Amino acid sequence: MNDKVYSIGIDCGSTFCKGALYSKGEVRALAVKPTGWNIAVTGSQIMNELLECRGLSPDVPVVATGYGRDKIPAARTITEITCHARGAE
Repeated sequence: MNDKVYSIGIDCGSTFCKGALYSKGEVRALAVKPTGWNIAVTGSQIMNELLECRGLSPDVPVVATGYGRDKIPAARTITEITCHARGAE
């Protein structure tokens, strides 16, 4: 499978951590978990769940936003305001 056509977006808030796997402008998979006490673990679980559902390698680009965005391993971080602005373009 060509990992380069996929990307992952994760929003890790104080209550829930949500993730979406995108390919060619369409959502291919979703994952949601309560954030719990360890944001880094929950963020990794979300990322792994999305990768595993399509048999993808960890090289898929990941962007994270939300309260726990700095705790998501290997993710480029973006503020919520930036996400809203880009989504409105």
